[in-house]
Amino acid sequence: MFIVERLSDADVGVLISTLGEGEILTELRVKESSLSHESVEQVLSVLSRQKSVGKVRLSVKTFTVTTAALCLDFIQNTETCQHLTLEKYPEEYQWTEDDSSVEDDISVEDNSSPLLSLSVDKDSRGLSLDMNSPFPPTISRASLTLTQADSPNSSSFTDFILKFRNVIGLRAKLQTLPDLEKVGLEVGCLTESLAHWILNIINTCPSLKDVEFCASYVPDNIYDLDECCYGLLLEEGISLLQESEKRRPDCSVTVTGKRCTKPSGKCGEEDDPDLDCNQRVKIQMRGPNVAEEEIIGIDY
Repeated sequence: MFIVERLSDADVGVLISTLGEGEILTELRVKESSLSHESVEQVLSVLSRQKSVGKVRLSVKTFTVTTAALCLDFIQNTETCQHLTLEKYPEEYQWTEDDSSVEDDISVEDNSSPLLSLSVDKDSRGLSLDMNSPFPPTISRASLTLTQADSPNSSSFTDFILKFRNVIGLRAKLQTLPDLEKVGLEVGCLTESLAHWILNIINTCPSLKDVEFCASYVPDNIYDLDECCYGLLLEEGISLLQESEKRRPDCSVTVTGKRCTKPSGKCGEEDDPDLDCNQRVKIQMRGPNVAEEEIIGIDY
């Protein structure tokens, strides 16, 4: 394992010289650093000349579409690399659009919901991507699992990453990933429109076998992403998903969050999830079978 802390762009040349070539590197961690895209490119270039590289974790100054795509290219084309994490060093979070020539129909001028980290795992079956956003108005965490066959190239991932920042873009792009096996989402609230989106990807991605949805949010006074709270599962969203004829029988859907227990006048999207009428539940659906259980324990 090779660990470097507080590496600057000026120090990258020293790291490259130290790593050399033809070595067996189980893991490289560049922590608490603010590398530019050019420095990331140099580091990945020297890693590609090693005999083997197991895991890579890089800390960057600013997330750009090009840097994310570069990392995806690296793990796809480096046979021994099984895990790569790209994370924004928390000084001033921002998402930067670059000249990656990606067609984008989503505004990226609002930097209030940037990407915090991109994590990629690779095995014989394919790729798994996990993405976090620190201040989510919609999606706070999302994961995808893709099959190895016909794996998308970096330009496809570039397009997806850029549009991933809001639900509308996500709805548009997941349908273009034919080898998608699993989707995991954390969103503030399960609405009817999101339920329609879930049903849409189930029926447009024939390889999709598992959808996991968690309604969660980070309160304004909490800055630790692990200290999130359950959001609401709106009744109209639940009812739509429970209609088995609208779901493929071979795809499982699991939703977790708070469900209003009032017999009438159910809580809506603008209501406080922490009201006493809202109960933490997990609902699992597969084919005609629907199972609901209360979640007992400490709220998060």
